[in-house]
Amino acid sequence: QSRNRAIVRGAFVFLYGPAMGTSVASLLLTQANHKTLQARDAARKQASRAQHTIGELNSAAERLRGVPGAEVARGTLLGTTLRYYEEFAEEAADDPTLQAEVAHTQLGKGRIFEQLGEPEKALQAYQSALDAFDRLRVEQKQPSQERTLALALNTIGRLQSRRGETVEALDALRRAESLQTRLIQCSKDPQQADTYRDELAVTLSNLGLHYSGSTDE
Repeated sequence: QSRNRAIVRGAFVFLYGPAMGTSVASLLLTQANHKTLQARDAARKQASRAQHTIGELNSAAERLRGVPGAEVARGTLLGTTLRYYEEFAEEAADDPTLQAEVAHTQLGKGRIFEQLGEPEKALQAYQSALDAFDRLRVEQKQPSQERTLALALNTIGRLQSRRGETVEALDALRRAESLQTRLIQCSKDPQQADTYRDELAVTLSNLGLHYSGSTDE
């Protein structure tokens, strides 16, 4: 009888052991996935708070633009905003879910460097943003990524034109024009298409300024 019980136990382990192991593995995998989702959600919330703070600092600096006697305060705000950008980019660099935000951060850094009169650093930041947006466009194949890539191309093309980098500026602005034209043609949302047209108009304006040799924005 004891031999029969041993045989039954052996058969049970043989029949159900793999299934139980699979169930445990599935449970552990589900728990791991849940923790990963929680971590991603927390990272996104933190990123949102950081972007809100950066936005507030940018707005405050913009309000001081042209105000007599406010140059020092504005410079301080821009410097603080730049540090926030750099800290966020460093913290989020290894998070694959925040790469679009990191790219936007590089774009923001470029704009601040321009305002601080450091065009070389601005170009470096714009190029980093451009590379990131280009990579995201290939990986995600979403209209939103094409749009941000076009905006980045327009921004860097405008600065290159002002610096006399004729060939590079024309290439960037032409790429922006091509992307924006395609977005308009493919858009099924009239309101969104109007937004694309407005952005294309800015690109075409920068192209016109480039051809005329003007350095005005």
